[in-house]
Amino acid sequence: MATEGPLEELIDAITCPICLGYFKDPVMLECGHNFCKACIVQSWPESEEASACPECRRLFQPMDSRPNWQLAKVVQLVKLWVERCTERRRELCKRHRKPLKFFCKDDEAPLCMVCKRTKAHSGHKVALLEEVARELKEKTKAQLKAMEEERKNLEGCKITQEPGRSEWLKM
Repeated sequence: MATEGPLEELIDAITCPICLGYFKDPVMLECGHNFCKACIVQSWPESEEASACPECRRLFQPMDSRPNWQLAKVVQLVKLWVERCTERRRELCKRHRKPLKFFCKDDEAPLCMVCKRTKAHSGHKVALLEEVARELKEKTKAQLKAMEEERKNLEGCKITQEPGRSEWLKM
């Protein structure tokens, strides 16, 4: 995996290790690993006892898993980004048969040079497609970084609460 580029790393970060698809309704376990809700629920034992994380084998209580809304948002953004990028590569402007090199932020649509100059887009915020893709990639990286920081904070909270929790359970 050392030869992977940033895109491959990003796709790995939003891929469920159980089903190997993009996360669907991602949940985070106490250990910080993420899984699709349906995938992790299928791995739970029928009794309400602790289960092992499929990644690190650490025990967790099924009721302690939490929805990971930030990861769900990142998955949504990346899927949209990949979809738009692949469409851009495949398509020329249907009206003018010119390459789609611009993006109208107001209409959220790719444009060719001719479309960009029309009255329909005058006064609109138009940028280069590559620039818009770069901005989206930066936003996605920032959200992933925030998620990693949140995971570390949660891990720290668990470590500080663990001794008190075991004392409480002894009572």
